[in-house]
Amino acid sequence: MLLDAGITDVVATWRGDAWGDGLKAAVETAYGDTFAAEIEYTPATTDFPTEAESLRAAVQAAIDGGADPSEVAVLAISFEEIIPYMEDADAHAVLKTVQWFGSDGTCLLSSLTDHPTAGPFADTVNFTNTIFTPGASAKYLDVQNHINTELGRIPDSYCYNTYDIVWTVAMALDAADEYSAASVKAILPGLVDNYYGASGLFSLNANGDRSVADYDLWAVTTDTPVEWIKVGTYSSNLDVIIWE
Repeated sequence: MLLDAGITDVVATWRGDAWGDGLKAAVETAYGDTFAAEIEYTPATTDFPTEAESLRAAVQAAIDGGADPSEVAVLAISFEEIIPYMEDADAHAVLKTVQWFGSDGTCLLSSLTDHPTAGPFADTVNFTNTIFTPGASAKYLDVQNHINTELGRIPDSYCYNTYDIVWTVAMALDAADEYSAASVKAILPGLVDNYYGASGLFSLNANGDRSVADYDLWAVTTDTPVEWIKVGTYSSNLDVIIWE
């Protein structure tokens, strides 16, 4: 998204834990350039006036250095604390002149769009987030319909991964014919190469993680009331964003 949007100056802010540190480092590596500024905060932080001021100074420095506001972005790697963070950021006009990007940690938070200050702020900065999306298939629809019937709601996208995790581990245990983590670990990579699940086709990388994945892109709408709208999809096969 950053590259597709023509961003030249990224100001990153993130929660300092294993998830936040790892995602921040991964995005920086994929982006292929050093971030203009990095503002870390502890997961226990509940109010963000200091961080918001640091964001303001970093964004202003990038603009003063010659970057157009359309080329400057705030990357916020957060969970629900993005709400008080944006509430404090709302006090700084310059932070409303650049686009903000997030991740699955903040994607589709109804508590954000419902907030009287953070919601309109997210709207103003076109807060755009990514979240894993499974490939549509008959099995995907079967799982969706079953969960909707049993629970009365459409499951989030990670439920389909969980469904496939349970099935592939069960199949690996059956193939191993013993209750052994080592045997399952050895069998799984070859097994999933030939498994089409509710989350689509997938293979595992050297770390045992899903090697490729598609992502939906969601942004806070400029309409009233403030709400999330799907604005695009990242295709891993094509390595492109398809905007809607």
